[in-house]
Amino acid sequence: YSWRLLSVAAQQTLRQLAVFRGGFDQEAAQIVAGATPALLAGLVSKSLVQTLSANRYTLHALIQQFAADKLQAAHESTASEQRHCDYFLALAQQAETRLHGREHKQWLECLDANHDNLRAALAWSLQHDEETALNLAGTLGIFWRRRGHVSEGRDWLQRVLAKVTDASPARAKALLRLGNLVAVQGERA
Repeated sequence: YSWRLLSVAAQQTLRQLAVFRGGFDQEAAQIVAGATPALLAGLVSKSLVQTLSANRYTLHALIQQFAADKLQAAHESTASEQRHCDYFLALAQQAETRLHGREHKQWLECLDANHDNLRAALAWSLQHDEETALNLAGTLGIFWRRRGHVSEGRDWLQRVLAKVTDASPARAKALLRLGNLVAVQGERA
């Protein structure tokens, strides 16, 4: 019933928000799903989007599944997933350059908050865009090490490197990150 009461623009935004996992901020919603501040506020006021904090939102699991079904039926899932993946690759690359500076805590917290989205972007890119998966996994290596996600990072890197075997700077970076994680686990050889 609530779905039928939404404008066409609000329906489109809600179904595209289904690509997020573990929450999202207003910037991500706008870039990935076209959610203007007014549309997002309207979805919050209708209890279709939940507010987690001042600038963090999520969808209830049932609403997310409903919206994902609508996204699939509208044949928009591939484009939405691609935008989601591109956004989180750019975010990870931006964070990577700042993990060695004064803002490192802020960027680690940002990656923590978006870890489920990063996992979703990795999973999607591993199936649809292996080069992006390689870049994303290599970029996240420092985050995984610093936050203690060593086994998870190692698993992602091994899966990606098994699929992308061509020599490239991105592959070299991913191999370096994998070597760092393996060393952390005490497998120096």
